[in-house]
Amino acid sequence: MKKLMAAAGWLLYAMPFAHAQNGAGKMNDFGMLKAGDTFQVAYKPEDGPLKGSDSIDAVVYMYNNYRWELSDLPLRKTDTAWIGQLKLPEQCAFVGLKFVQWNNGELVASDNNNDRGFVTTTVSKDGGRVPGAALSWALFRKPSLHMAPSGYFEKFEISNEALELWVRKEMQYFPDSMHRYFDSYIAMLKHKEDYDFQNNVERNLLKFANNPHIDESGYAIIADTYRMLKMNDKADSVRKRIITLFPSGNAARFDRSRAVGASKSIAEMITAMEGFLRDFPIKDYLRQPVRNQDLLYFNAYRTLASAYFNQEQNEKIFTLVPDMNFATLNEVFRSNLDAAFTVGKISAEKAYSLSKVLINEMINKQKDGSYMEQTRYSPLQSDMIALKHLDDKLGIHIRVLEKLGKYKEALSYMARLSAEGKYRSVLALEAQVNILEKTGNKKGAQELLENSVRKNMASPVMLAQLKKYYAAKKGSEKGFDAYVQALKPAAAMKAMKEKIRAELINEPGPVFELEAMNGGTVKTADWKDKIVVLDFWATWCYPCKAAFPGMQMVVDKYANDKSVAFYFIATMEPNPAFRDNIRKYIAETGYRFNVLFDTNLKLGQADNIAYNSMRHIFQSSGIPRKVVLKNGVIRYTSEGYNGSPSELADEISAVIEILKSEQ
Repeated sequence: MKKLMAAAGWLLYAMPFAHAQNGAGKMNDFGMLKAGDTFQVAYKPEDGPLKGSDSIDAVVYMYNNYRWELSDLPLRKTDTAWIGQLKLPEQCAFVGLKFVQWNNGELVASDNNNDRGFVTTTVSKDGGRVPGAALSWALFRKPSLHMAPSGYFEKFEISNEALELWVRKEMQYFPDSMHRYFDSYIAMLKHKEDYDFQNNVERNLLKFANNPHIDESGYAIIADTYRMLKMNDKADSVRKRIITLFPSGNAARFDRSRAVGASKSIAEMITAMEGFLRDFPIKDYLRQPVRNQDLLYFNAYRTLASAYFNQEQNEKIFTLVPDMNFATLNEVFRSNLDAAFTVGKISAEKAYSLSKVLINEMINKQKDGSYMEQTRYSPLQSDMIALKHLDDKLGIHIRVLEKLGKYKEALSYMARLSAEGKYRSVLALEAQVNILEKTGNKKGAQELLENSVRKNMASPVMLAQLKKYYAAKKGSEKGFDAYVQALKPAAAMKAMKEKIRAELINEPGPVFELEAMNGGTVKTADWKDKIVVLDFWATWCYPCKAAFPGMQMVVDKYANDKSVAFYFIATMEPNPAFRDNIRKYIAETGYRFNVLFDTNLKLGQADNIAYNSMRHIFQSSGIPRKVVLKNGVIRYTSEGYNGSPSELADEISAVIEILKSEQ
C-alpha cells in the first residue's frame, strides 16, 4: 500500500498539467478534461453520506480566467448512477465538484470524497497548459490561505512546500500574467518558512510596480502589502497615487463611503449618502464588481432608506428601489416595515404603499444572485436563501392586506408562497385563513388549518376556528382534542419527547423570594412536591411576548392540576416604571399569568436576582428562557422561541408529563 501511495504521489507531481483526485468507484474519472468541452458527470453514492438519497445535485467550483466561480449541476438518476452534463467555460483551468442533497432549502448531506476532493485541472483544446491551472490547484487545496471558495474541505490542506511548488509553476508557465495573481504570490511567500520575507517582498513589490499591465487592483495589492509590512508611509503614498490615477475607482469609492460615516447629524448623513450614490452610481460599479464592496451599497441604501422611512418620506425610498438588489430590498423591508408593523408602531394603512412597492420588486429580483456573496454560495443556494426571505416578507404583506380588507388582492400574493413558506408564521397563517373565509373558500380555510396542525404551526385563534369547523361537521365539540392530536404526525411527537429526555438535567434549584404582580411574595421554598415552569421575559422582548399565546395554551391545560405551577418572571427591565408597564400590558392583552417581578425586595430594584441565580446553568443572558423544576430541582431549560404556539405548548406539556411519569 505504501508503494502504491508513493507512486500515486509521484505521478501527481510529475504531470505538468491535468491533475485530478476523485473517488474510485464513486465518480467516473475526469480523464483529460479540456477547457470549453462538455463533460458527463456520473456519480455513485455507494456507502457514502448520500447513499439512499432521493435527490442529488452537484455544486461546481471553477477557476475561469483567474477568477473563481460557483455554479450548480442538476443530476438525474439512472439505473447505474446519478448523471449530468457539465459545460466548461473556454478559459476554465480548474473544476471541483461537491455532491449534495437539499431539503426545503437546507443542506442535508454532502460528499466531497471523504475530504480528498473530486477535483481536477484542465488542458487547452490542443492539449497545452491553461492559464491558472497550477495556481488554482494550489489555492483551492490550501483553505487557510483564504484565496479560494471556502467550505469545500473540512480538514484537508496541502503543505506550504506544495503551495510554493504550484505557485512557482504558474509563474514559470505564465509569467506575463503575474499581475493577475501577484497577491497569491505574496501570500505564498508569507507562508514560506526560513525566508527573508520583508526584504524579498519589498524587492518584488518594486518589480511588480513596473509591470505594464498593472491596474488599480494591482496598486491596491502593493499598498496593502506595504501596510502588512508596517511600512505605512509607502502604503499611504501608493494609496494617494491610486486615487490620482483612478478618481472613480474602488479606493475612491471606499474612501467616500467611509467619509459618509463621519457625518455629525442625520441631515448631513442624508446629504452625504445621496452624494455618494450620485457620484458612484451602482450601475457603474456592477460593470466590474469588487469583493466586499457590494457591502458599501448595501449599507448605503439601507441606511438612506431607514432615514427616509423615519421621516415619513416613502416617495424618496421609491426612487431608490429600482437600484436595490434583492438582498438590499429584503433588509430595507425587514429593518423598517417588518419591525414597525409587527410591534404595532405603524398601521396597515401607513405600511401598505411601501410594502407593495418593496414586495413587488423583491418578486421581480428573487433570482438576481445577490446572496451569492461572490463565491460563498452557489446560484441555487442564493435562490433558496432568497426564497425563504421572500416567504417571510410575503407573510407580512399578506397580513397588511388582510388588515385593510384587501382580500382578493391578498390571494395573488398567497399564491406566491412556497409550499413550506405558507407555514412559516402563525400570524400570516391566521391572516390567510381569514382571507380564504372572506373570499368564500371555507374548504380551503379548513384544509389550511388542518395542515397547520399537522406541521404543529397553530395558534389558539386557529385552533378555535378549526373547532368551529369540526363542531359544524360533527354536531358537537366532543372528540375535538383527540382529532387535533391525531392530525399531528406521531413520529414528530415521538422525536420531540426523545429530544426532551436527552436534554433533561439535574441541577440544584435556586433560592429566592419574589414580589408577585397581584400582591404578596412567592418563595422557592414552597415548590416542594410540585412541577414549576418559569418563563423569564421582558416588556421590551418581542419573542418573549410572541411566545405567550403558546404559554397560555399550556397554562390553561394544567389550570386544574394542583401539582403544576407556572410563573412568568419579568426580568431585565430598565424602566423604573416597569411594574406599572407590566400591569398595563397584562391587563390589555388579557393573559392569565402569575407574574413575578425579578427585583430586590428591599431596594425595589430590578436587579435580576432570580435570573442570575440560574445563569451559570444555561451560560447565557438571552430571553425568553424557560426553566422547569421538579421538587425544587432544575430538570429542563430552553431559550428562544421558534414561532409556533402549538409546538411550544406541546414541548412544555411533554416536559411536564415526562417528569410526572418518573418514579
